[in-house]
Order: sequence, then structure tokens, then C-alpha cells
Amino acid sequence: MKVGARDVVHGAVDEKSYEIRLAVKSLVRGSESDLDGVRVDGGLKGRIPHCLPYEITDTGKKKTPYAYEVFRDIALSGTDWMPGK
Repeated sequence: MKVGARDVVHGAVDEKSYEIRLAVKSLVRGSESDLDGVRVDGGLKGRIPHCLPYEITDTGKKKTPYAYEVFRDIALSGTDWMPGK
């Protein structure tokens, strides 16, 4: 997996845009038991979950009000360029 930082514009729930630096740290493989007790869609049952640790830094004049919102704008693609789940 390619890691590193990239300057992007985050479109927040408040419908405003914020300039940030998004730094992907790694992709961490979990275990099937990490999803014990979690309701998942049928197509995802039995799959292995992964975590994507990342860090954001405000680079513009406006400060991102809720940094945790950034995850909804992240899309993963495999090495074959197919969307990740």
C-alpha cells in the first residue's frame, strides 16, 4: 500500500470546504473476531476487516470543525483499481 501525505479539500457536513493535508499511515489487517457482535451487510460476513489509520492537518485559514468526518470522503482502491469495500 502506498502511504504518505496529500493536500486535499474536504467537503464537510456543514457544506463548507476545508483545506487539509491527509496522511495515510498504514493499512492494518484485523481478524474476523473483530466484528463479533457487529451487524454487517450479508456480502461482508466472513470477510477480514482492515483499519486505515490516518492523520489530518488543517492547511487553510478555516479549521475543520469535526476531523472525524474526513473518513466519509476516503475511497479505497485495490492495486487493480477496483473499489475497496
